[in-house]
Amino acid sequence: MGISFILLAGGEPLLRKDVLVAASKIKEVAFPVFTNGTV
Repeated sequence: MGISFILLAGGEPLLRKDVLVAASKIKEVAFPVFTNGTV
């Protein structure tokens, strides 16, 4: 058993400039991001 996805939610995750870089390094794991759309 392994990790199939990591869900990032709450606040405004895209304020962190490294969040997409971190997500791109994990090719075999789905990485959905939920945003409140205010940025």
